[in-house]
Amino acid sequence: MPTMHTLALNHVNFTLREGETVAVMGPSGSGKSTLLHALAGIIKPTAGTVIFRGADLSRMSDAERTKLRRNDFGFVFQSGQLLPELPAVENIALPMMLDGMPYRTATDTAILWLERMGLRALATHRPGEMSGGQMQRIAIARALAVKPAVVFADEPTGALDQATGREVMGILMAAARDNGFRRGRRHPRPQRRFVLRPYRNDAGRPSAPDRRQPQLRPRWRGLSAAG
Repeated sequence: MPTMHTLALNHVNFTLREGETVAVMGPSGSGKSTLLHALAGIIKPTAGTVIFRGADLSRMSDAERTKLRRNDFGFVFQSGQLLPELPAVENIALPMMLDGMPYRTATDTAILWLERMGLRALATHRPGEMSGGQMQRIAIARALAVKPAVVFADEPTGALDQATGREVMGILMAAARDNGFRRGRRHPRPQRRFVLRPYRNDAGRPSAPDRRQPQLRPRWRGLSAAG
């Protein structure tokens, strides 16, 4: 019996400009995550190219793509994905230490980000001792501390209540402005004041967003580039 392959992305032509925030919108199963994973070099497309600063990610080795994700890309996920055994300061410092930064320098930088997020008192707390909003702020600090060129966000407020979600989005966008970045995100509730450019993906194909019919619960993922 021949192997059946699902066509997740089809004829997608996408450009992210410097200083831009993009929300990738579409129904569940339309290829939003696949698009972000391909752009981030997590998966290789079966055809086509993904170009970042003149380099084709599909031609890079696994080690080269891993280094790219560690140094140039930042990630914020719905669950935060913090390491439960590490305190907040070390969760933030870990990506910097993996890139060769000394422990003291990395943790000092992490402390500065904790102060910026208003979480200095949680420096020694582990994720199990934090609220959902606090964990997401730690995750945002971890993503921004490495000064990435592009940030990918997958429902960073999807597991939070509306008030906490707005707070987290505000922190994310404020950090973006302060650092010359623009952040992208997927959010289950209308947050139109945060969206700069929509990109709709339906059944793996790009389509124009329908501005006449606002969705009550849009599903979107996002990304952004440094300006």
